[in-house]
Amino acid sequence: MQVVKQLTSLEPAAIEGLAKLLASCFDLNDDLYAALYGSVLDPEAFLDLYFRSRGYESVRDDEVYVVEAAGLIVAAAVVVPPGPKQKRADTPYSDELRRNTPDDVADKQKLFHEVVDELETEAFGDETYYVSFIGVAHWARGKGLAGAILRHVLNRARADGRLVTLTTTTKGNIPMYEKFGFKVIQTAEVTLARTRLDIWAMDNAESEGHL
Repeated sequence: MQVVKQLTSLEPAAIEGLAKLLASCFDLNDDLYAALYGSVLDPEAFLDLYFRSRGYESVRDDEVYVVEAAGLIVAAAVVVPPGPKQKRADTPYSDELRRNTPDDVADKQKLFHEVVDELETEAFGDETYYVSFIGVAHWARGKGLAGAILRHVLNRARADGRLVTLTTTTKGNIPMYEKFGFKVIQTAEVTLARTRLDIWAMDNAESEGHL
């Protein structure tokens, strides 16, 4: 049985472990990440810094659930709890990240997040548990870790009488989410660096009998 726990420590070692996991889950050949970061000279170093800041912010402001093995975080989910979105404060990595983010990357990030935020608002409102990230280290895949974390989040939301929502830009992920009771309820698209990206919004309202 996989043990899922909430990560609450903001100590550098904990944030470093989370950042490494987050960065390892992204394929720079994926259409989204190629469009966003294809112009960065050293994308791996940039993403390491980006996810240190993102990880710190997520632990501080959201709910981060992880599975560990041999002292390493091998799977994680970042969940935004119900409630109106608040402006995020800087992290200890924010200044360095701003200095190292090319203007064109910042512009593309801004556009992408604006489209996703609008889709989330229209499709979900702000009273759900929104899974903004879920991923497993490459070498630990196929062991049911993503499912274990997702079930934990579903149980967390169910106990609170809330729905779980998410968005994905990877069509191949949709069948996996459908196995856990999610359905596509709305779509959007955005063009970044001449790459058209589809975004699917999903919730578990039907499986929870909220329709």
